[in-house]
Amino acid sequence: MNFKQYIRENSTTDVWGSDKVSDDEIKKYVKLFKTLKDEQIIKPPYNDIYMWLKKFFGEFKKFVDEHNKKRESREESKEKKTKADVVFENSKCIVYLPKTYEASAKLGTGTKWCISARSERGCRSWEDYVDINGVTPYYIISKSDDVDEKYRKIAVIVMPSEFGTHKIHSVWSADNKAMYDMYGVDGQPHLSEINWIWDTFDINRNIFKTVNTFKSKFKLASLHSDKSVKDDNGKEYNLYRIQAIKDFGDVREGEMGGYVSNTNNIGKGNCWVYDKAMVYGDGFISGNAKIKGNARIHGDAHISGDSVISGDADIAGDVKIVDKNIRTGRIRKNAK
Repeated sequence: MNFKQYIRENSTTDVWGSDKVSDDEIKKYVKLFKTLKDEQIIKPPYNDIYMWLKKFFGEFKKFVDEHNKKRESREESKEKKTKADVVFENSKCIVYLPKTYEASAKLGTGTKWCISARSERGCRSWEDYVDINGVTPYYIISKSDDVDEKYRKIAVIVMPSEFGTHKIHSVWSADNKAMYDMYGVDGQPHLSEINWIWDTFDINRNIFKTVNTFKSKFKLASLHSDKSVKDDNGKEYNLYRIQAIKDFGDVREGEMGGYVSNTNNIGKGNCWVYDKAMVYGDGFISGNAKIKGNARIHGDAHISGDSVISGDADIAGDVKIVDKNIRTGRIRKNAK
């Protein structure tokens, strides 16, 4: 007895055994059904093949297709979590280069790194740092339990080639404390700490290279600060004039813009800083936001949508503005 005869004799409908359904198609879906059952994607009572013999084949086929999509989605998610290259390994540590946010989140488990967190936690996401601004992250994972817990995972952040080949921007401990920053930590570069890393884990710093493509629509017109400004807490930031490197929105390639303190101040979309406007600190603009005139965006302020901030507007603190036109005024965290 062939498979089709078995189906015809054991199903209560004619559809499974009709000439409209081929042997190959029935075998394909029964085999897939068994795989999904074995992987516990199909659960009781729906994992009983004899129950499905009492239904139409089309209904069975649709059910299997839907659950197979779940399986494929799970496999895709699992693959993303493992997309990380081992760029260096010795008896003391392993150095990973994560290729996806999922891999970054998995490797960064137990840390407070922004790059391994979702933006809901108030930090810039993987998308902002890596996908848009071309930063290359490396994670040093210690093999020894003798190392202080906060140093068992260390993030090394490398800037895109625009800032110079193999330029390490910063190094972060697992508790998200800056061990090194190219612009200085509290006014000091903390070179002793970064040298401690190389010595402790026996790592050659030349393994940390720029591999991501700088996808920004702009560049810093100069790596030397044009001016500086202080935030509400008195912290001083160096400001850099920006220049468009491609056409987007109403901005043309080569056009000079306003000022930022780092490339993370400007996100994706057609957003731009015009005139003498400034975005600095953790201030961030995205979408189609336009910052014009002498406006200032700083603190943790996030301007998005079709917002236009102009005039002498000064916005800072934990403020999120979407699709608003603001020409003047000082807006802070608890402003109404």
